[in-house]
Amino acid sequence: MAEKCPYAYKRPGTVSLLCEKQPGQKFPICGHQHLCGVTGQWENTPQAALCPLRGSSREGFQKNLKGMTYMEWKKLTEEGLLAARDYVPLMEKAAFAAECAGRCFDRMEVRLERGEVLPYYRENVERRSRYLMGGFVKLYLGEDFEPVEGETYLMSADDYDRWAGGHIFNQIDRMKGKGPELRDKAFDLLADYRDLEKMLKTEIYGMLQAMNDPVSRFQDLAAQSMTPEAAKDMLYELETAKNEFAEYQQRREGGEP
Repeated sequence: MAEKCPYAYKRPGTVSLLCEKQPGQKFPICGHQHLCGVTGQWENTPQAALCPLRGSSREGFQKNLKGMTYMEWKKLTEEGLLAARDYVPLMEKAAFAAECAGRCFDRMEVRLERGEVLPYYRENVERRSRYLMGGFVKLYLGEDFEPVEGETYLMSADDYDRWAGGHIFNQIDRMKGKGPELRDKAFDLLADYRDLEKMLKTEIYGMLQAMNDPVSRFQDLAAQSMTPEAAKDMLYELETAKNEFAEYQQRREGGEP
């Protein structure tokens, strides 16, 4: 992008953009980044060119550092933790998982040697992360945010970064050492959230297994609309296609064209 900030950089093994103008910070994360849907990489926003850190003197930067670097991150107070829910009922968890799981996939198409095109689905981990953070903030902390795409629990990437960049789960972990009441609350809340996270991941896994099995998917269609003989022939063709698809995946994983 033409507006990339000259101070933005990456460390080996990191994903987020970092900022050269934040000396002494362990994670000097750039506050003007977003996950680009085209490149799949973290990029600077066009507003990065207007970042007040650009062109500032070191003295002026140090003066504004606290106000700029940390205002973006979400902080949880002890009172906020005590007021949070430490248990979400089972059926509410199930409703969350059912609502969000089906929206965590990307559809792809794989063309086989014989010309057949099979749909293939893979998990969109970035969307899953935003759903989970949205569910955590709304269901447990009782905080509100502006959802995107008309989804109740889908956070924008910027909102996600405000919570994740503040290391919200580490904040809760550190409160375990601030007395028995906060310790019990932190343990119970995090344990229950892990159940919610596991439930969503299990739902996604189950849906992926069903959607990526062409034989079972087309078997249902054949049983509804074809004679037993035609269905048998169709299943034979689909089994052949499935084997070709498996061979194609093995070649791709092995680096063959």
